[in-house]
Amino acid sequence: MTMTDNSKNSELELLLQQPLPRKVPEKIKHSILVRISLGLFIAIFSGVFALLVGGPRDGVIFQNKIFTEFRLDLGRTALAMGNVTDCKYTEFNINGGHVNEIDYSFIAQDQKQYLGYSYNLGNEVIPKTKTEIEYLVEDPSVSRINNLRIKVFSSLGMTFIITPICGFIFIFGGIINFQKSWKKYNRLVAFGELTQGRIESISPPHKQRGLFSGRTITVGYYYNGLRMVKFDIYGKVANLYFQWKENNRQMHVLFDPNKPKDSLVLEDFLKIYN
Repeated sequence: MTMTDNSKNSELELLLQQPLPRKVPEKIKHSILVRISLGLFIAIFSGVFALLVGGPRDGVIFQNKIFTEFRLDLGRTALAMGNVTDCKYTEFNINGGHVNEIDYSFIAQDQKQYLGYSYNLGNEVIPKTKTEIEYLVEDPSVSRINNLRIKVFSSLGMTFIITPICGFIFIFGGIINFQKSWKKYNRLVAFGELTQGRIESISPPHKQRGLFSGRTITVGYYYNGLRMVKFDIYGKVANLYFQWKENNRQMHVLFDPNKPKDSLVLEDFLKIYN
C-alpha cells in the first residue's frame, strides 16, 4: 500500500465522518467534471455540426418565402390570367431535375399590374405564354403561377428546418444535462445515504473505444431490493477490480433514498486503487 493510497483512504474516512451536508472534496469535484464533460462535448459538437450543415441550406428555404407560400395555401385567393415575361435556369436540382424560375406579370381585381415569379421542375416555359396566376385577394403582390410554387423546394422542405433546430436542442440539452448531472453528483456526496455494495460483474473490454479499452463495473447494493450502479474503468485498474470481486470487497456507495438509482461509488470517484 503506497503513501498515496493511504492518503486516499484517509480522504474517504474523513469524508464519511463529516456531518450532513458533507463538504465535497476537490478531488471528487474533478472526477465529477471529467465524468460529465464528455457528454457535454458530444452534445456541443453535434449541435454545431447540425447548425453548420443545416444553416446554409435552410437559409435558401427562408430566402424563397416558405412562409409566404403558406399565406396562399391558407388565405382567400383569386385567379387571373398573366403573361410569362422570362424563364431561366436556377442553380438548383431536385431528384436530378433542373429547377426553372418563371417570371410573370398580371392584372388583379384592383386593375393594377403586379409582378411575380414561381418555380417549376424540368419544363421550360416560353416567354409571352399565357398562364393562370393565383394571388392573395387582400394582397395581390403575393402570388404564384397556379399549381406551381414560389420557393425552390416543396412544403416538405420545411423538414430541413429541423436540422438547425436539432442543433440548438443538442447544445442546450447538453448544457442542461451537464448542469443536472453536476448538481446530482454533488448532492449525492453532500447528502447521500451511505451503504455497502459489492462488485456484481465486470464486463469484457470495450473494443469499440479504441485506445480506451475499458470495462464496465457493476456494483450491487441493497435498499428495498437490489439496486445497481455502473461505472467505467480503464487500463491496469481492471485487474484490481477483479481481485476485489474475488475477495468480495465491500464498496462504499452513496445514494439518494428518494431516488435509489441515483448513486455513486466513492472508491471510483476518489480513485482508490488499493
